Amino acid sequence: MDQSKLRELAIQLFDLKALKFYVCKTKAGTKSYIYYDYEVIISNPDIMSTVSDLLTECMKLNMVDMEVHLCGASYMALPVASLMSAETKKPILIRKDYKTSGMEKAIEGKFSTGSKSLIIADVVTSGISVVGTAKALRAEGLVVQDAIAIVDQEQGGRKNAEKYGIRMHSLLTLSFLLNTLRDAGRINESTALAVSKYAEATQLRLDLDKRDATTLEIPDDKDSEPCSAFEYIPYFVIVVCSIVWICLCYRWRMINDQEHI
Repeated sequence: MDQSKLRELAIQLFDLKALKFYVCKTKAGTKSYIYYDYEVIISNPDIMSTVSDLLTECMKLNMVDMEVHLCGASYMALPVASLMSAETKKPILIRKDYKTSGMEKAIEGKFSTGSKSLIIADVVTSGISVVGTAKALRAEGLVVQDAIAIVDQEQGGRKNAEKYGIRMHSLLTLSFLLNTLRDAGRINESTALAVSKYAEATQLRLDLDKRDATTLEIPDDKDSEPCSAFEYIPYFVIVVCSIVWICLCYRWRMINDQEHI
């Protein structure tokens, strides 16, 4: 793919604050130091169009079967999958939550047994959404061989998907994002290194042998380094507030002492 287009997309995502660096929790319940706000993307038609075009190009370059149904792996991936469906004239399927669908089908849309489906994902961390979507699609008789994500966070999602028989493709990887943003002066070297080390230290695994194929094995990340000082902000605030309180108390005491003289 055109690397200049991908670099431009990475910088745009950062400048639009769709990509942020601070401590947060992922859907899987793990800690992460990088956050993707895809509500920003779906509110920007130009970015949406660019992402859709690049995902379609990725399909062709990776020789993904073009005769497929598209299915978003998450709520945030659905708008992108819908736009791709409209532009490529490919039907779209919608995965419904098992807990809320009741007696209805878990997959909504027109399809037949043996039809192929391509999963579209926003961010892949552990691969839990991709694997869960594939499980639901296959339960309805659909064939799932490939998935394409906007960002692969390189924390085991690709390997987990492959273990489940899914070829994982992506527009951007975490390492590509970090290198691009560092070279563009958007982040410093220490941030890029710390985030990269954290991703390497927290490789997530899916236990596919259990009945629920989306059970996660989460490694202990207590020794992982934070990507910035954001994690220490609460402690800094407490220290500053304590100092201010001490100073106010001291000042109040001095004023009272002067009044009694």
